[in-house]
Amino acid sequence: MLLEEAQMSRGSYLYQLKKAPSKRLDVVYSEQIAAIRKIHSDSKERYGYRRVMYALRNQGLHLNHKTVHKLMHHLRLQGTHPKAYKKYNSYKGTVGKIAPNILNREFNPPKPMTSFATDITEFAIAEGKL
Repeated sequence: MLLEEAQMSRGSYLYQLKKAPSKRLDVVYSEQIAAIRKIHSDSKERYGYRRVMYALRNQGLHLNHKTVHKLMHHLRLQGTHPKAYKKYNSYKGTVGKIAPNILNREFNPPKPMTSFATDITEFAIAEGKL
């Protein structure tokens, strides 16, 4: 009846009620947000929401992990992901010995197709196997 008098739809009223300043995360969780910011900066921005949650519990502030995640997402805070930027690299440098150039071979000839060589490497194979 009041909404009809104000010529306002029920959806608009509920939307404004939901967006009320008393329901904002900044207002409801003000001291928890300050603690989360402090923990995150003290950890050199390495802690994710789980470690922040356990650090809050050590300080005596008990929050659900979903709430901590929601607050950190709202504040745009996130921990580092070491596996995300470290790719696998198998390079170990020069391995083994480099044989001396006894034959004085040209490894970088002045023209292509002027210097040829063959490989005379021997492999020991067990008898009966080919």
